[in-house]
Amino acid sequence: REREEMGWALRVDGAAFVAGCAAPLLCLLRSFRGTRRGRTLCAELSSKSVGALRWEAQRKGCISSLRLVQSPSALSDPPPGCATVDVRAVGLNFADVFALLGLYSASPPVPFTPGLEFSGVVSAVSGADSSTAQEFVVGDEVMGVSFFGAYATKVNVPFVQLRRKPSHWSFAEAAAFPVQALTAWYALYDLGGLRDSSDRKEAPLVLINSVAGGVGLNAVRICQALGATVIGSVSSASKKQWLCAHGILDAEHVMVRDSSWSSSQFERAVRATVQAVHGKRDGVDIVLDAVGADVFRGSMGALARGGRMVTFGSADYMSACGDRPRWLELIWRYLRRPTIDPGMLMRENRSVMGFNLIWMMDRAEQLGASMAALERCLRIHDSPPTAASDRDGHESRSPAPFVGVELPFSQAPAAVKQLQTGRTVGKVVLIVPALNNLSAHAQSPSPPS
Repeated sequence: REREEMGWALRVDGAAFVAGCAAPLLCLLRSFRGTRRGRTLCAELSSKSVGALRWEAQRKGCISSLRLVQSPSALSDPPPGCATVDVRAVGLNFADVFALLGLYSASPPVPFTPGLEFSGVVSAVSGADSSTAQEFVVGDEVMGVSFFGAYATKVNVPFVQLRRKPSHWSFAEAAAFPVQALTAWYALYDLGGLRDSSDRKEAPLVLINSVAGGVGLNAVRICQALGATVIGSVSSASKKQWLCAHGILDAEHVMVRDSSWSSSQFERAVRATVQAVHGKRDGVDIVLDAVGADVFRGSMGALARGGRMVTFGSADYMSACGDRPRWLELIWRYLRRPTIDPGMLMRENRSVMGFNLIWMMDRAEQLGASMAALERCLRIHDSPPTAASDRDGHESRSPAPFVGVELPFSQAPAAVKQLQTGRTVGKVVLIVPALNNLSAHAQSPSPPS
């Protein structure tokens, strides 16, 4: 009776218990080895390091296995439909951390080079094939996405994965944009169904968890451009203070979540924020969540009827990892992961959607269309305002992405570990200097295992 009052339910079923323990083990082992689809897509789409230097993961399950290696020789000219880019900056993502820890099923086999986004200068261009048009020339400043391989000083990338760098952005700012902005756009527009709401009487209400992170900040700008109202959660008071000081969100729109909160406590905090911002609403219309656990559960409870939950990460697992995963704690968290009752979804008219941006890499047409739509929404290529076009002097284009941490390319392992802490604001970026400053740190590449 006491256990029932505490909300515990204990079911003893030998077969179910064995199956329940075996499932997470099999799932984690499969993630550690990588899926067949991940290996195949990596072979087809990976941005290959071209001579020079690259960071290489010697084995999965250990961040400190990263080694800076010297490629034995330069690659030949880029294949048809591709360009060679001299990398100037690399953007870090949580997918890099999960891949290095062996917890990312889409990661390629070892040894592999992490990294999903970068910026730089085109140094070579192939002739266009029958399915692609040559959009870039040598000397163009670009930003792009890759299926791993971006922790390198040179990469070969298909044209469709490149975009022109806005002239008013630095290389660090450009490297902070493609993956996280595209993640926010796909979550809000394609899955969340968010559209321009400027002519609606009541703007959609969007909850963004980890709103001070790279995806969160991009999501705020997209919501604001489309006329949606944003509330967000952060993990510390300092992050809330930063958001308010930079004019990104007002104080009443941001709540500081406590790591000890239960799902019901988080739900109450969300509803209290909704009442403070918009007293007539019974919940939020869209949730973007990459935290998981009780934050996911509480966010589900705060959805209005017809609301959509979009999940694209599980940062909660990071607390069970250091340089290596703590497997017993990780398995325990996996066993306690949120579950969804289909009956509840029908009863409350709610939706839950998940995605991994990696699986867009082989959809060239969709990838290009999404990035073009995102750029138009945020007007990143617009010229600065003039007195004739904007008498108040306010810029109509979106500000450059916020880079919270810049570290030298030679300090990639330290940058990954800093991102892993979850205490950073904005984007963590590696800056690539002249090659002769890096050669002393490089090792010979290890043979494939």
